[in-house]
Amino acid sequence: MEIGERELEKTIREFKATKYDQFFSIFDSYNQKLVGLLSAVFDKEPNSILDLACGVGHSTAALHYCFKNAQITGVDIDSDLIDVAERALPYPQINFQCCAIPELLTRIKPNSLDLVFVKSAYHY
Repeated sequence: MEIGERELEKTIREFKATKYDQFFSIFDSYNQKLVGLLSAVFDKEPNSILDLACGVGHSTAALHYCFKNAQITGVDIDSDLIDVAERALPYPQINFQCCAIPELLTRIKPNSLDLVFVKSAYHY
């Protein structure tokens, strides 16, 4: 049975996203500690948070855990990682967008965010 090129490409993308999720889940406690430290500097809880280069949503989950009432938008350039994040975090106050960071920054209104969170985006 011959696998078509498209099917093979889809299989590779799904494998990559799954392995990415498994590998980066080892940083969950680090994410929670980092966001917990961050929360200590706020006088009040942020209402709107942008999580840049969110990957599969591990940092987004930590932000949601710490700031339960905030509207959080996770952004990543990889649609397969965004798909994993959307399945893992189906909460009404969390949404995900697949786009490049420079593209997103052109659409953000001034003073519309209380917190912009960026972790592990150095490779972009």
